[in-house]
Amino acid sequence: MKNLWQGFACSLLLLATVTMTWPAEARAEAPLTSDASVSLYNHYIWRGFEYSKDSIVLQPSVTFYHERWSLNLWSNIDLDETWRSGTRWNETDFTLAYERQFNLVILSAGALYYLLERYDDSIEFYLSASLDIPFSPSMTIYREVNHTPMWYIEISIDHSFDLPHRACLNLGFQAGYLVSRDAAAYPEYKKESGSLVTTGHKYQGPHDGLFSLTVDLPIGGDWTLTPELYYSFPLNQKAQSIMEAFSVDGDQSHFLYGGVTLGVKF
Repeated sequence: MKNLWQGFACSLLLLATVTMTWPAEARAEAPLTSDASVSLYNHYIWRGFEYSKDSIVLQPSVTFYHERWSLNLWSNIDLDETWRSGTRWNETDFTLAYERQFNLVILSAGALYYLLERYDDSIEFYLSASLDIPFSPSMTIYREVNHTPMWYIEISIDHSFDLPHRACLNLGFQAGYLVSRDAAAYPEYKKESGSLVTTGHKYQGPHDGLFSLTVDLPIGGDWTLTPELYYSFPLNQKAQSIMEAFSVDGDQSHFLYGGVTLGVKF
């Protein structure tokens, strides 16, 4: 927990330093803006892997924007951590990103620092390209460089439909391809006599798919309430085996979960 607080404090200090040292003229032309949200879900699933069990998770987030730059702080708070004898506040992520648009092409790059309570901290860099056209197709390439070296490639599409009273229905799908560089971190698994055992090889291949359905409901001013529903699943048998091996009970790979997010812009 000490590391989480230190990371949070350092990020706020970095943000304050950037804000105070930025020329006054530049701040006047492009003021610092921000938004914040808090999400409540019945499951924490990330890239097809399960990180909670029979508990509600609370995920607060705040993002600061200045011109093409953004800084995001995000946390996961498990409201019932007794199953792993850990602390409730078990993860805080920091994302620094830069984005530019060239006609219909949107390019972005950034770095992520994952402060983790039960594992070694993780560092990722990413590059992303998307098209400003219907269904907003995009591809993002992540590279982990610290604790569990691997590549993760994500492709996605999503589309929004306007509803009455300024509400919006959002449908999306994304798929991931994982390439491990460390057989100890992400090993390949196979079933022998009904049990999962490692093959000794590094995991590589199509990994997880995720369907999403969300509805943005304006509730006054700059506030929005968003009910959300997700379905995460493995893309093949090899992916199913590693998801089951990494799951809390050792036998889960398909997850239907959801929740609600309250957000505000200021």
